[in-house]
Amino acid sequence: MSTSTAPLTVVLGQPPVERPRFRPDIEGLRAVAVLAVLAFHAAVPGFAGGFVGVDVFFVISGYLITGLLRGESLATGKVRLAEFYARRARRLLPSAAVVLAVVAVLGALLTAPLRRADLERDVLASALSVANWRFIAEQTDYLAAGRDPSALLHFWSLAVEEQFYLLWAPLLALAARWAWKRRTVLGLTLLLGAGSFWLSLHWSAGAYLSTPTRAWQFAAGAVIALLPVREIPRLIRELLGLGGMAAVLAAVLLFDARTPYPGIAALLPTFGTAAIILPGEQHLVGRALALSAPRAIGRLSYNLYLWHWPVLVLAEARWGTLHWGVKVALTAAAALPALAALNWLEQPLRRSLVLGEIPRRGLSLGLSAVVMPVVLALVVGTGTIRNLGPATPRTRPVCRRAPAPVTACSPPPRRRTARPSPTPSRPGRTSRRTAPARSTPPTPPARPAASAAATTGSCCSVTRTPASGSPPCWASPPSTACPSRNSSSRAARCPNSRWSTRSWAAPTTSATPGGPTR
Repeated sequence: MSTSTAPLTVVLGQPPVERPRFRPDIEGLRAVAVLAVLAFHAAVPGFAGGFVGVDVFFVISGYLITGLLRGESLATGKVRLAEFYARRARRLLPSAAVVLAVVAVLGALLTAPLRRADLERDVLASALSVANWRFIAEQTDYLAAGRDPSALLHFWSLAVEEQFYLLWAPLLALAARWAWKRRTVLGLTLLLGAGSFWLSLHWSAGAYLSTPTRAWQFAAGAVIALLPVREIPRLIRELLGLGGMAAVLAAVLLFDARTPYPGIAALLPTFGTAAIILPGEQHLVGRALALSAPRAIGRLSYNLYLWHWPVLVLAEARWGTLHWGVKVALTAAAALPALAALNWLEQPLRRSLVLGEIPRRGLSLGLSAVVMPVVLALVVGTGTIRNLGPATPRTRPVCRRAPAPVTACSPPPRRRTARPSPTPSRPGRTSRRTAPARSTPPTPPARPAASAAATTGSCCSVTRTPASGSPPCWASPPSTACPSRNSSSRAARCPNSRWSTRSWAAPTTSATPGGPTR
């Protein structure tokens, strides 16, 4: 591996020199980016602009990926896409799959059922590298991330990077196949970057999270990788390094959620990062970034970025809103699973000779790392939706059994009254019996007033036809839940009642709150 660190300068008319494949200062620059993001997510006072650390990552990725692919095309005349994607899959996907699996399981235990269903959908979108588009569809405000319930909101930037890999690598492979000159590729990169920046100024709906409006930051790093460079005077190198670091730190300390972003404001951290990378590491800032402590944090940056946000969100889901000091402690604790993933998962898979020998093995590993969280999210999400039940309960009209019908409506049989005791007669006169008073037959019962059930819209308020020769009687309405005015339908639903098909009268208004109006 080449580790040349000679000073560089831009000379468009001379053949390029091979760039070093490893830059210790860039590894330290990753530490600056991830610490800014962690401070922003932990709500540390004074670091409201820490979200610009993501911009620093984008510029670094554009520089490294373009330099790697361009160097391969110059050395071999082609770009081996299978090997490139196999390397990316071995390094990135297994660690992400473990985080997604842990979030899917812990989210099912610690979050409310309604939030749990959304979380499983987030797992699914993150595993398929489309999390940014899901959050755009949900109109998520990343700058208000402290109020967002998703434990996978930070996967939007990983989705943007992976979408960049899927589009940019084939484009450079075509450039190598058609033997495009460096200037042609450089001009195309500038054109695409300008279009992306224009789109970021005019598309306000999803400008922060979308790939098209972030592509210009990858293009900024790609331009640096495509520029043929040689020696730069020491003073200019120092000014570029100091000015670039000052620009990044100013964005971290001065920006906040009220800053229109991205757009013109995003130029400050983007060009600041480019100014740090351009002159190499032979300047004061580069040497400071290449120290062991920044490099150690930078080496851990990917896994630390993966683990810290789920720890914060799930902790708040369990214990409520936390003080920023507690969030800092939890973020520091997230370094433990991040370190374990780095030492026991990422580096062994990245250095594996068995997986690196054939690209197909690395691609198979990456596919497995995608399928595992997808299946887990589907299983947990389906169980959650099943437990929640249907959105609206199914109701079925119930017709209660009618009261026992009146057996007869004719007048009751006449009862013989007891004979009165004979009254004593006056002497000389014969006594005679007093005839009992004939009882008059009772008048037919009058039709009662409409019952409460009929007044409230009962469809069962019907008459029953009595036996022939008897006056009509009125049956009590058994229920207000009969669904049909058809007497045969009612008879089918109420087999123990006999209903007439005539004299059905329905009220015109409903007195029951929320009841049906007939």
